[in-house]
Amino acid sequence: MCALPTSGQPTPHHVSIWMPTKHMGNLLVSLKAVAALEDYYGAENTTLIADSAYRDIIQCSTLKCDVVYFPRLKGRGRHWWQTAAATIGFLRRIRNHKAELAISVEGDKVSQRVIPLSGAGRSLGPDVAGARFRDIVSLDHDQDHRFYDYLAIVKRITGHSLSPGYPVLRAPVDIIRNLEDILREKGVDFRQPYVILHPGATKDYKRWPPAYFSRLWSWLNAEGYQVLVTGAGEKDAATIATLRELTGPELVSMHNELSIAELVALCQNATCYIGNDTGPTHLAAATGIPTLALFGPTDEKRWGPLGPNVTILRSTVPCPDACSRKQCVADYRCMTTLAPDTVKENLKMDKSNTLRIIHRSEGEDRAHRPSLPARVHGVPPTVMHIFKRYNGNYPLLNAMISTTPGKYRTVICYLSGRDDGHNGAAALGAKTIYLELDKHKISWRKWGTIAMVSDLIDREHADILVCQLRRTIPIGALAARLSTARPIVAGVLHGIVRGRNTLGEKLVNWAIDPLIQAWVSVSEEGIEDIRQHNLALRRDKIHAIQNGIEYQRFNVARDSVRRENLIPGALDKERIYLTVGRLYDKKNHRRAIIAFAKLVDQHPDCRLVIVGKGPEEMALRAISEEIGVGDRVSFLGYRADIPELMACADVFLMPSLREGLPLALLEAMASGLPVITSDINGIREVIADIDCGWLVDPSDTSAIAEAMIESGDAAPETLQEMGSRARLRATRDFTKEKMVEKYEALYETLLRRQSIA
Repeated sequence: MCALPTSGQPTPHHVSIWMPTKHMGNLLVSLKAVAALEDYYGAENTTLIADSAYRDIIQCSTLKCDVVYFPRLKGRGRHWWQTAAATIGFLRRIRNHKAELAISVEGDKVSQRVIPLSGAGRSLGPDVAGARFRDIVSLDHDQDHRFYDYLAIVKRITGHSLSPGYPVLRAPVDIIRNLEDILREKGVDFRQPYVILHPGATKDYKRWPPAYFSRLWSWLNAEGYQVLVTGAGEKDAATIATLRELTGPELVSMHNELSIAELVALCQNATCYIGNDTGPTHLAAATGIPTLALFGPTDEKRWGPLGPNVTILRSTVPCPDACSRKQCVADYRCMTTLAPDTVKENLKMDKSNTLRIIHRSEGEDRAHRPSLPARVHGVPPTVMHIFKRYNGNYPLLNAMISTTPGKYRTVICYLSGRDDGHNGAAALGAKTIYLELDKHKISWRKWGTIAMVSDLIDREHADILVCQLRRTIPIGALAARLSTARPIVAGVLHGIVRGRNTLGEKLVNWAIDPLIQAWVSVSEEGIEDIRQHNLALRRDKIHAIQNGIEYQRFNVARDSVRRENLIPGALDKERIYLTVGRLYDKKNHRRAIIAFAKLVDQHPDCRLVIVGKGPEEMALRAISEEIGVGDRVSFLGYRADIPELMACADVFLMPSLREGLPLALLEAMASGLPVITSDINGIREVIADIDCGWLVDPSDTSAIAEAMIESGDAAPETLQEMGSRARLRATRDFTKEKMVEKYEALYETLLRRQSIA
């Protein structure tokens, strides 16, 4: 019977070292311990048992012992008899090695179940749950990292210690040549610097948002680096597909293109690697290249990659107490609040224009936790805007967050939606944060959401919190109250939904009113709506700041555009009626189409052009066909060339049932179009006192049709005169500059009141 060397008895003639883990990271972290045991017993006397998925890792390591691979055969198309045959063959190979001692490095379930069948006379393993080994090794629970669990086995047998790390992985020459061929086909020069991004992860809680990787990709591309995106499997495929949508077809994806050995070759020649908390991140670290690991709820002190070449980043925002990796109450804010700018700050160019990862000095904690920005005397106040969701670049909202350069620092937080790379707010110098919350989490009833916003307020040291739209106002008010920064809170209402302010919403507004220093209506008449629907609000806190636009971009000459190029099927002789807006019920497209049919009866040379997308589109198309005007109604979907489409039109149509102060109406007026629009609060104040179109009852289809027929009867010169008056009104009274001036005046008033208090 063999015994352990530390007992003073003879060393066994042959040992088997068991590490059949299915986790790549665990195998890589264990390799240094495995190599030490191989060196102690001798490669000729050692057999390693490892998972068959990781043959390439063993082949790229320094190990020289025999290896028997455990057949992990679970998967599609496998029959029970195939699994049984593979297992029997595996046991036969193990028993043929006639190991006297079986050492389980990890104490995993496979080792516990199979070692008793291996024929080994003795077994040794760690004191994990359900351990069945003859000799049990106590683990040092004062040591955090998993590496020290494996080291305990080594110390028990050899009496020696090891420094944390990996044996360096190196790919064979033939693998490197294969990789060069693969990259050449992708248009990548293997000899030139390239950076690896690994955006995938097996678990959602380990995944940094693809939108953030998109911004990192764009920055690296702009710096002149070749950027390669790696991944494997279905989950990574979905992540990389999202990333490609954000970056465009230029993205070079290596998804499912590489073996593990080729991935080793790719990593060992890379400038640096940036990836999530995954096995490939450990693999990159084991090749010795600069490695930047992005961590979320996982404890990096336990599971992080090792080595002086590794930097670990995580957000400063902590997880709520109720969070777990299986059930997060805050949409994994610990990942979403790790900003791309923070990652970029940890990368730098040296004098030779080579990318480097910034490392901490000796003695610093391995997990790099950026400190909260300190508030400094004389620094401009921070205005933080909260929006319900990001649905794409929206010029009006960009204008609303604009301030005089250097006067305020601006931060924008989108509770849902993803960065598409086209948000104009970033170009204005605003810091943008995308929390990417599920729509069901956007509620003042969701504590995780409140806590997340509160943490962001403190992190950004917000002085003023501007909550845009009614859903965000109670969230922001409660979050500000819970924060230590205690910012001034302003709620901006872009129009009261007539008849739909429920008793519950009125009670919520009444309850949070003491927490809010200002309510803002985007129109003068909107103040009356707010008062009528929220009788409990203090009247002195309600302010009107009318929307404004940058009208210069709507100075498009009509003779500079061609209708047939912009509107399929449109003819020069046709009178174009244009409407722009999301296709849903409040925009009243159904009545507009029915009214248009009555116009066509008298003026068949007219066309209705509908720009926008939304849930009503299919129904609106069906209505157009049913009433016989399908060939006269053009659905253009989303369009970015609105100024050019305005220049093609003759009349602008907006019969909305409810609005605040609509951007599209101001844009049409700035384009010199006469308008047919609703006689409702928010719109009435824009055009009521000038002759630039028609105000109609939006609930009366006949009234809309009558206005359209009158416009059809009007001479082109008459419409042009109306359009000129509309342009003068918009460019004189509804400019971005006036709007920004009023918001800044409000901010200054609120800050002054706070300082006096």
